[in-house]
Amino acid sequence: MTLRKDNRRGNPSLWVLAAARWHTSATIQTPVIQWSIAVSLGLALGFFLLIALAWNSRWAPFLALAALFPFIAIISGDLRKFLLMVLLLELPMNLDLALLYDVHAVELNATGGLSYSITGFCLVCLYALWFIDLLIQKSTSPRLLPSSLPLLIYLAAVVLSMAVAQDRWLAAFEIFLLGQSFLLFIYIIKTVQNRQDLLFVVTLLLAGLAYESVVMIGLRILGHSVRFAHIMAGIDASGRVYGTIGSPNTAASYLTLLLAPTLSVLLTTLKAPYKWLAGLAFGLGTAALLLTFSRGGWLAFIISIALLCLFAFFRGWLSPGVPLVIAASSMVLVLLLWKPITDRLFGDDLGAAQSRSIMWKQALQVIEANPVLGVGSNNYAIWYEQRYSSTTIQPVHFLIGTKTFWYEQHFKAEIDGRILRTVHNKFLLVWAETGIIGLVTFLGFLFAVIRWGWQGWQLQDRLLSPLALGFTVAIVGQMVHMCFDLFHSRPQIQLLWVVAALVIAIRNMDASDG
Repeated sequence: MTLRKDNRRGNPSLWVLAAARWHTSATIQTPVIQWSIAVSLGLALGFFLLIALAWNSRWAPFLALAALFPFIAIISGDLRKFLLMVLLLELPMNLDLALLYDVHAVELNATGGLSYSITGFCLVCLYALWFIDLLIQKSTSPRLLPSSLPLLIYLAAVVLSMAVAQDRWLAAFEIFLLGQSFLLFIYIIKTVQNRQDLLFVVTLLLAGLAYESVVMIGLRILGHSVRFAHIMAGIDASGRVYGTIGSPNTAASYLTLLLAPTLSVLLTTLKAPYKWLAGLAFGLGTAALLLTFSRGGWLAFIISIALLCLFAFFRGWLSPGVPLVIAASSMVLVLLLWKPITDRLFGDDLGAAQSRSIMWKQALQVIEANPVLGVGSNNYAIWYEQRYSSTTIQPVHFLIGTKTFWYEQHFKAEIDGRILRTVHNKFLLVWAETGIIGLVTFLGFLFAVIRWGWQGWQLQDRLLSPLALGFTVAIVGQMVHMCFDLFHSRPQIQLLWVVAALVIAIRNMDASDG
């Protein structure tokens, strides 16, 4: 049968129907076809991977994914789910390529390039499939604008700050990252429309938490970092573990943002496999969090878990023995690491706490000079350096109180105690870079998500309500951690916005819809 073009209004054109046929073929349900294609491709893909790995090890993960992409997609039988699975599991792996990389900006803790990752590649593919569905009128989308409006206003404030940025390339680097994260935020809201979708995403987040925690615990046992191709799993010289996420504080924020939702799974009426996975991920994640020795992360964990247990207890969904079990298990871990933990809390921290105090005071100076529009997105450190640095900026020692400390090369400071690095406080950083407009819109987004999470908790549903509560208290804990951290790396931003999108998706669901 030949396909003839129909010019009547509303009928799809030839190229749209062809795309629809290709899209339909992406899901192959016949096992014989699946495995015959897989076997025929297997040998060729094996040779390709060997050549690719020998050619350039830095690109190995990306080349491997490109080679295995059609193979796994055919076996999985669902291209969308496969892409979403890769996207969510890659978040903690931090597999980025940075174009226009600026080493000096990175030394000052600014975003130093146009970051592109496997997550970005998957997003492009997912949006292409969504666009095709819209063209053939195959899908309906939820109302995205009301839910995304607070975050969209914040992004507008960030883009507006580019007008006053001293280095617009640096501003573009952060805007590019935030733009990718916003697309991920929108796609999660669009995709998670029922309980099955929600469980799929939550299960992947639990799996990611479990494997990243295993990596971090394994590094502590090995006692040294491990590198494979472009993947770096690290532990620093002081024994602080950060896995594949980039730094101990960044790793702690990733873990704390998932531990409360993981515990909330145990409050649901889900079947045993989900609860076993949640229990395993929670235990491993708690141990990994201790190994980061991040005091901000520990505080965020305590606050989020305490709030979760408090609300669940008063609703009658939590046995009094559960908090006791959590506390006892945590105490066992603390006793196993008693000396390094007490040293971190009460010992000499090489001036880390004092340096934060200095950076906060410096940030207030920047805010006082530029209160409305700020100094431009991702421009804080460059702006401060050009106004206050001398011609002899070197990795030197400087005085804090009565003690002298030596800093690594990226801890650049002047002899008078100024620290030429981006301030370790997300709220002060947003205010300094995007002005009062950016700060208000950023806080507005966070509080809007907390409000929506509270609405999800009020559903009185044994699946949706605990998850809404877990995600919400995790965001509250994360806001506490933001007071002590930059919070501008890709895993932190994208995971936070994924969690926010899940809160919105839960609120949009009908509690009576089984």
